[in-house]
Amino acid sequence: MSSGAPSATLDSGALPNLPMQVRGRTLLIMMLSVPLCILAALADTYLFGGYIHNYSLENPIRVVWWVAILSTPHILASIVTFADREYLAHYKKPLLKATAIGVALGIGLPLIAGLTLLSSTQPITMGNMLSHGSSISLIAAAAYTTYHNLQQQYGISLMLMREKPDFIHHLWKWITIIPASLIFIGMNFLHLGEKYEIWERCMAVAAVNLFLAALIAAYIIWRYMKRPDRSNIGLAYFCANAAMIAACFFLAMNGYILFAMLTPRLVHDLTAYWIYMVHDENRNTDKMRNPFYALPRKIGLRPVIVCIPLSFILGFALLKMGQTGFIISFFVVMLNYIHYYIEGIIWKRGTPHRQHVPFT
Repeated sequence: MSSGAPSATLDSGALPNLPMQVRGRTLLIMMLSVPLCILAALADTYLFGGYIHNYSLENPIRVVWWVAILSTPHILASIVTFADREYLAHYKKPLLKATAIGVALGIGLPLIAGLTLLSSTQPITMGNMLSHGSSISLIAAAAYTTYHNLQQQYGISLMLMREKPDFIHHLWKWITIIPASLIFIGMNFLHLGEKYEIWERCMAVAAVNLFLAALIAAYIIWRYMKRPDRSNIGLAYFCANAAMIAACFFLAMNGYILFAMLTPRLVHDLTAYWIYMVHDENRNTDKMRNPFYALPRKIGLRPVIVCIPLSFILGFALLKMGQTGFIISFFVVMLNYIHYYIEGIIWKRGTPHRQHVPFT
């Protein structure tokens, strides 16, 4: 039985002798943001008179904006990895498909939905259609975002546990993604003034699903504990992910909308950022392949150091344009969809991305 992180027998399909690795313990440490958010909510309740609680309920649109601020830079960090001739050639077809999906869901869906919802007295303009179709777009974005975030966590859990996804794992995945999506959709709709029409229904369905998910998780843990080669890090990571979903439900039920949305966002982004940092450093160690890192490298700044600030500079510029341009806002949403799809491709075992990220 392993007493810590998975050993070198965990073959992630990476090239040998790379300078940086992604360790199981590091990924588990990032899950500490979940209890920290719970502690912050408790501190707000008992020490600060519920200031954050009231802020979340009174300014839900700002909560959505804060989530966008945190999510957009890490998406751009992912896109920056494609500023690489070899990658563009290898991923040409998936990138074209991802772009088509992004345009269809980010622009096409709200346009079609908006055209359907327009009244006969309103002029048919792109602005009117996008405005009326934004609610449908919001539902699609919330559901796809939740799937993307949790899918990352499930994939890492299975890898650290050294298990293949069988029926019971798929069942647990979907029975947790559904309530998480409902909670996220409900939180996004709070700023539309539809709390009692949507929010309470979402939470009721989520509660039933989470009860079933807890039973399935207990079975997965019981089954895994019987494995002689089980990994304590893998088991702890699985339990931490299950606890994260329960924690988000607890926070949402108690009105801590900001923390409920930011908790999985922080876990996802911290994990993704570390993987991008390791990838970019390993990919550009022997040869500078990405022009974004060429100039910083000349002044002694390695990609692992530049990755995060570069993404925030790009993200700030894009979000700033999104505030002043209606179409830019939907372009940001389109980038999200492109990111969600392509991420499901590039981290599969054997891809060029995965070859530069050794998990140990």
